[in-house]
Amino acid sequence: MMIATRPAAILLLACAMTACSGSGSTSGGSASPPATSPPAHTVTPAAPPATSVDPKRPLSDTEILWLTHFDRTSKQVTDQLSAGPRSIDTPAKMHQVAEGLRLCGRALAATTKPTQRLMPVYDLFATACQHFDRSATCADTAAELMKTPVGAGSAEDRKLSETIDCHSAEVTQGSTVLSDAQSRSYDIRSAAGDL
Repeated sequence: MMIATRPAAILLLACAMTACSGSGSTSGGSASPPATSPPAHTVTPAAPPATSVDPKRPLSDTEILWLTHFDRTSKQVTDQLSAGPRSIDTPAKMHQVAEGLRLCGRALAATTKPTQRLMPVYDLFATACQHFDRSATCADTAAELMKTPVGAGSAEDRKLSETIDCHSAEVTQGSTVLSDAQSRSYDIRSAAGDL
């Protein structure tokens, strides 16, 4: 489905993290020295770095099963995008497109997290689904706006244009990231001699 795109604003959620430190209390009222010396300051040794996974190590049965599921699911998503209506000029067609885009998120929800070696594929897959979900939301909004005739250049017309642009931009980004995930899956299989 080819749709001309314009830049779409993306809302970035910032998470502020704070750290708190506690201070000990002192007791007064006694002139005599403490009966025991203060405990020596101890340092907790740093945890050893995570052991890297040899990319040439053969894939486990669990890893093969997960990658097979991912490959099948990602193909279903891309097939769904290709099978969508060529023209999305009616609310019904726009809702149809939105429903197809949500396939990725539903598939991700049914997918368990894989081993460390496969996490890059999972992370890219999750990011792609986020883009598709946002695109679906914009498509549904556009479908509702399309139900009411609007005048060219009106505020409603501009809102409709913005939501269609959002839908198109998020589809493009999601498709790019999903392609990256598929390439990463292939690279992992190739390095492990599974192809």
